[in-house]
Amino acid sequence: MITRRAALLGLGALPFIPAPALAQDTPAPIAPLTLLASHLVVEAVLRVPVAAIVDQMRGAAHPALVPLTLEEPRSLFGEVREHPTVMAWHPGMPELGPAPERVLALHEAKVVAALAPQDWGGGMRWHFAGFDPGALQPTSPQVLSAAEAELARQAAALDRYLREPAASEPQESTVVELIAAMGDVGAGVAALGLTALGPGAAPSIIRHMDDRRPYGEPQLTLKGPGGQPLVYQPDHVLDALAAVLNLLTGVAFNVIYSGGNEAQRAHELRCWRTWRALETMDVP
Repeated sequence: MITRRAALLGLGALPFIPAPALAQDTPAPIAPLTLLASHLVVEAVLRVPVAAIVDQMRGAAHPALVPLTLEEPRSLFGEVREHPTVMAWHPGMPELGPAPERVLALHEAKVVAALAPQDWGGGMRWHFAGFDPGALQPTSPQVLSAAEAELARQAAALDRYLREPAASEPQESTVVELIAAMGDVGAGVAALGLTALGPGAAPSIIRHMDDRRPYGEPQLTLKGPGGQPLVYQPDHVLDALAAVLNLLTGVAFNVIYSGGNEAQRAHELRCWRTWRALETMDVP
């Protein structure tokens, strides 16, 4: 793998090195949770603004989002509505996806990319799903077959979850009462009550989380693992329940805890139901 330091040392020549010479990473299957968090998974040809990325790596340009173009996109999951599909990515924030060296290495290469929408001001744009560095992979038969198999497994799990009624959980009645209280003043106390039930309450929360009532208070404050306050501004009860589930399970999908659109809420619900199904069902 090309390190950041090595790339910086040879930065002047970097745009002229063919992508295959830089693409030393072995293609790896995209992680199941990243695929589950995705609204769109495509195989496409990646084109990147090489000069703009290099300038940011050198410190010659102000850190900012840059557009990555996915040409000739073929959908593995989700609907392709834009040809080409353009996404946003920040070269200076490695926690938001692949490192700059990897993105540059895949310029003009065929890739598999897992995407999710996010609004950071200026409207909804595509970003790497789960902000996972592994959400971008060079195309290979192994990467494609693994993604297709996992997406099919997830679809089968969700189908079974929706068709087969689950047995009632021991804490179900308490969960139902607390969720019912989250549309009124005192919603925050009810949310804390859900977190106090522990991870065992997650299945019942998921079963009853499709609640589009307005959340009953201006903000939601939960306690993080170290006791630190986690403050959100959910619009709907569903948004708040997603934050509760994240705290109980450590799993995150769309991050709608401070609100989102209806497509994101529907996807969040689908993700949690599928996650629950995969946790409990024998889906080959």
